[in-house]
Parts: sequence; structure tokens; C-alpha cells
Amino acid sequence: MMRAVLPTLRAQRRSMAPISRYFSSQTGGVLVLCDHDGKALGNSTLNTVTAATKLPGDITLLVSGENCKGVADEAAKIEGVSKVICASSPPLGHNLAENVTKLVLDLQKEKGFSYILATSNTYGKDVLPRAAV
Repeated sequence: MMRAVLPTLRAQRRSMAPISRYFSSQTGGVLVLCDHDGKALGNSTLNTVTAATKLPGDITLLVSGENCKGVADEAAKIEGVSKVICASSPPLGHNLAENVTKLVLDLQKEKGFSYILATSNTYGKDVLPRAAV
């Protein structure tokens, strides 16, 4: 009986659409959440941008924090990046997930990104699940 079931399960798996591990919607573009220390971008952000270049659409970087204009200027120099959004305000100063999530959701609502990517460190793992509502 088990042998009869296995081919059926395999056929069902092949016919299923691939599951995306990214938070996505139906319109265009890629939003990358930048990880930084307030002075310089983290290397993990560069890795995330490299991954974003494999996805369709323009790449937009979000630099959030307090007094992060210098980081945004550095982010604008990354190859493949179309736009940088600099969200600099005191409530974003410590990059608390609750504050950043609200910003990400507002941007998603306004811009309609197809993909939202973040680094695979605690920052990304803290923000993205909260934004995937």
C-alpha cells in the first residue's frame, strides 16, 4: 500500500508551485533593509544586495536609524542599487523591530514592493516576521 501512495505524493509535490521564502506581493521592485552600526554598512547587507540582484525589479535600500545620512550615502554607491530611502529619526535610533516594522509596512503599502529582503542576522530575523502579516 505504501508503494502506491508514494508516486501520488511525488506527483503532487511536482505540481505544486514553488514556495517563496521571501515576503512578497504582486507588484514590482525589491526592498532591502540595511544592517548598519550608524557609521558603516554591515557586510551582510552587501551579501543581501547581491541576492537581490537575482530577483526581478529595481533594488531599493532602506537605511533606518538616527543620524544615518552617511550610511545612506555609502549605500547609494553600491552597484545595482536604484534608490536609497534614508529614514533618520530618534524613534528609529536603536533599530527596534517594532519601529522599523511600522516603517517597512508603510513603505510596502505606498510602494508595493514584490520582495522585501533583510540580512540573516538577528536584525532581519526580528523585523521580517513582524512585517509578514
